[in-house]
Amino acid sequence: MDEIRNIFYRLNLTDYSLNDQEKRHSNTWGLFADLTKEISELSFWDDFNLFNYGDIKRMKDEEFCSSLILLARKGIINQTNQNPLNDAYLDYSTNYPEYNDDKNRILKWIDTFKLFYTPESKSFIRKRTQLYTIFCLMDYLTEEKIEVTPHMVSRFNNFVQKYNLFENSSDTEEVSNPEDEAIKKYKLASSEGVNKIRNRKLRYEI
Repeated sequence: MDEIRNIFYRLNLTDYSLNDQEKRHSNTWGLFADLTKEISELSFWDDFNLFNYGDIKRMKDEEFCSSLILLARKGIINQTNQNPLNDAYLDYSTNYPEYNDDKNRILKWIDTFKLFYTPESKSFIRKRTQLYTIFCLMDYLTEEKIEVTPHMVSRFNNFVQKYNLFENSSDTEEVSNPEDEAIKKYKLASSEGVNKIRNRKLRYEI
């Protein structure tokens, strides 16, 4: 109750209203909320500086971790509104037998993620759209028990480098090879409707 009072006290001191995640945090309790908090409090997020102060202050880190749990629960889904998260907080509030399985699955993703991370890819990875896509890839690698090789890491970093260059170019610029065409499609799927299942799956497949 003290935490809820603090939230409303903060509201009286500011000009903004609660966002969707803050509302869930203030009025929805249960096992799904507990796992969200447990995942969001891992030192991993701070160690790799994946969320800034504003993200944490407005609980965007918890919202992202909630989406990761949904990824573990249901795979890539349409998330253009808050309904999937709202439903999950309610559906898995008291009956969540897969709690530890989902937690361990996400921990495996994190361990695999660490193998791909480089300072050069940091700006790309920190964007939540790309971070979600990378975790989709981590899920595939861990579920299929695919060993990460230096060649795979090199290919990933090469993709990030080309994407960053392509992102700063014109959408109408001619592409000369299949890799550039794929990056162009990825860019378009990252620019609008980013939480639509079609665009999520397209980015993951590319």
